[in-house]
Amino acid sequence: MSAREKATYKGALAAAMDSGAYIKFVEIHTEMKSEMEAHKQCMFIYWHRFFLVVFENMLRGQGPKFACVTVPYFNWMAASNKALTGECRTLGECSPILRELGGYAGNSQKTVTINGAQVAGNCVTTAPLNHFCQSSSSKGSACARCLPRGNWGSAKVPASVSYASVIGQVFNGTNIDKVSRTVEPDIHSILGSTMTKFQSPADPIFWSHHAMLDALLTIFHKCRVGTRRMTFAQKAADPVAWASCKRRVGGKLATGPPFKPTDIITMRTGEHGKTPIEGRRDPLIGRFFRGVPNRFADMLDGSDLGSNSYTYEISGLLATMYKGCGGMPKKHNPPAAPASKKASPPHRAPVPRPTTRPPTTPRRPSAVPPPHRAPAPRPTTRPPTNPRRPSAVPPPHRAPVSRPTTRPPTTPRRPSAVPPPHRAPAPRPATRPPPTTHRRPVVSPAHKTRASTTAAEANFDRDNQQTRTSSSRSFFDWLFGRGRRRLATCRTATADKKKTDEKTTTLVVSSPTGHEDLIIASHFTRPEKRVMNWYNETMTSNGGKPQDNIADMERQMCMFQDLCLGGIVKYTEEFKALWGVEEPLCRTIVNAINNGEQKILDSSWKQKMEAHLGCPHPANETIASGGSDGKAKSL
Repeated sequence: MSAREKATYKGALAAAMDSGAYIKFVEIHTEMKSEMEAHKQCMFIYWHRFFLVVFENMLRGQGPKFACVTVPYFNWMAASNKALTGECRTLGECSPILRELGGYAGNSQKTVTINGAQVAGNCVTTAPLNHFCQSSSSKGSACARCLPRGNWGSAKVPASVSYASVIGQVFNGTNIDKVSRTVEPDIHSILGSTMTKFQSPADPIFWSHHAMLDALLTIFHKCRVGTRRMTFAQKAADPVAWASCKRRVGGKLATGPPFKPTDIITMRTGEHGKTPIEGRRDPLIGRFFRGVPNRFADMLDGSDLGSNSYTYEISGLLATMYKGCGGMPKKHNPPAAPASKKASPPHRAPVPRPTTRPPTTPRRPSAVPPPHRAPAPRPTTRPPTNPRRPSAVPPPHRAPVSRPTTRPPTTPRRPSAVPPPHRAPAPRPATRPPPTTHRRPVVSPAHKTRASTTAAEANFDRDNQQTRTSSSRSFFDWLFGRGRRRLATCRTATADKKKTDEKTTTLVVSSPTGHEDLIIASHFTRPEKRVMNWYNETMTSNGGKPQDNIADMERQMCMFQDLCLGGIVKYTEEFKALWGVEEPLCRTIVNAINNGEQKILDSSWKQKMEAHLGCPHPANETIASGGSDGKAKSL
């Protein structure tokens, strides 16, 4: 991410804390009726998607300079890959975004009462946390100006966030109700302090964590439901995307009436839960709910939320999940909709369909009489560089890339295409009825994030605090921005700054019905390559059904965590009671294997894993880990 992008996100958070709008989302998450829809039942993921969309609207509403802000997702799967291959040992060390959003080194241990609940931890004052105010009634000097955090320097990366485990959690579920939510409590528990409470939205990491969960939901939807654009009635009737369950009654048990697709999502504000009012009527943040579809079934597809639509830029193993669907059968979409058929040349259809250039859609033969010239005019505003475009990505799938012609600034190897500014505005307004904003993975290339942050941090923060804020808008925001008036301001130079030693190819994946997602398909970090090599080799040697192999790979990963990554951390009793959980999934799996209730199919699994990954942290080894003061200490 560029320094400007990181700074803008951090500035939006600080402005929201200063305005009092930020703490309102903590009130929503802790208000009883809202919380009963948010946790411990099947609507968890859709409730939080709505929550995330409104929160982003609020950030963008803090001023014109924040108009292109979206929440960066916390790619904890990338952190797991680094821990597995021994590049780092703790969640704090393996996750650049944790440091960029303030880190965990506080001045001292402190207890802060956040919207009525006492939270203890290292009270971090690094920006933007030095703007944090713990309640709506606290003003000025009464604000804490710091946020309690756990000791992330000794927090182990849980096995549940590994590729082998996540792929099973996403794809072994037959519908949204069956999709495992194991990762949700594990990350909250490991991070500790504020993140273990229902007051967790007070920590900016909460939003990035849920953006990652939402990205996985997007992948599940593409693979299990498909990419067709559905009506509300179709969404409500889809047996995979919509699976109801009973509501919680009395705050705990799910014994009430079942959720209906048309039910309005409950989100109420009110300090300490007193005299709550509907969020959309809140005088401070009510306007950010306007225009956001608010029925549960509306939330099935994040790219179909009207002016609040969004999608993700993903790479590496996330992109592999998106494209391969875990090796499971993919959902086949219906034939192309009439609208998409208008792009006459069949093989050309992908290009014109979303081309956003109605006047020149049909391959532009008229613009360039000679037939062989057609490819050149396709990216109409770039005649000089045109020949290089096709050659940059020979495969036909490159067409989709040029299709959204408005991505020159960030599309790899396309800096030269950017010059013609008129190109951006012209196409976009033309054919993107449901404009889309895009969350960006600011931590995927971790090494890049570290390198690109340091220089600009001091200039950026209004308080001149040195910080690393991983966030911002991708070129998606420029391409599908909610307001096309923001085309120029939403552009980023991220793609131009990509490491030259990493081969990256941008690929637009779309359906015949016009539902699109853009991914960076071929960028893999070194740890990702090593993990992928182990995973593919094991899957191939095992044979059998994909779902059986996926389950076995998760068993292997849990045992590897127990033997070679320092063991599995238990939940505290307080955490169990609050979140309604018993123990980490991997603890259950390891116990079952040790008791003979489950069995790993491959008897030589450990030797194979160690051949690829080593044994970075044997269970009986004492290692040094960063403490709250940043110094090494024993675990």
